[in-house]
Amino acid sequence: CDVYQKVIEGCIQIIENYKPKIDVNANWETVKLNDIATIQSGGTPSKSDNSYWENGKIPWVGSTVCKDDYVNETSKFITEKGLKNSSSKIFKKGTTLIALVGATIGKTGFLTFDCATNQNIAGLYPKDKNKIDNLYLFYVCQTLFSKFYAIGEGKFRMANLSFVKNLDIPLPSLEEQKKLIMSINEEREIINSNKKLITINEKRIQNKIDYIWSE
Repeated sequence: CDVYQKVIEGCIQIIENYKPKIDVNANWETVKLNDIATIQSGGTPSKSDNSYWENGKIPWVGSTVCKDDYVNETSKFITEKGLKNSSSKIFKKGTTLIALVGATIGKTGFLTFDCATNQNIAGLYPKDKNKIDNLYLFYVCQTLFSKFYAIGEGKFRMANLSFVKNLDIPLPSLEEQKKLIMSINEEREIINSNKKLITINEKRIQNKIDYIWSE
């Protein structure tokens, strides 16, 4: 069990410390996020009005989905009425989400489906896909985590849309972006393999415990 646990702890270290690395070329342009992306926040329909939530069909997420990973599903849904009577809005598939407050501040998510969000999330979508790829935008936003984490150090952290809009990012050519995406995707496969190793070794530990107790 100790061996299995050491494997788990090693995998956790790799997963928790991994961030996409983008080696910036001095010839690349530097732009503000607001120059290349539409940036908006969402909203939360009143929880006291059941008609905003009951039998809702519109996917809706909060900032807890921002885990520097793809956002593939949600268990929460709102109604058309809830959408119209709140500041919530539907973000398109391919939108990068950034958490704006608390423990998840600066963490990102990549929407794989059209979805509404709460007010604690900024949604970023390319203004011109001939200038920036959706996935490059997602990955480059992950490199900005330290900027968010430095806000209100030691206190409750909160960012606003103005803060996000004024962040600088490197903007290589679309061809270079594609190369970076391929490289980072290869790294992500290794991270996902580590996640699978954690699950496998957790099962091994549980099976060993079950065997001992059965004896």
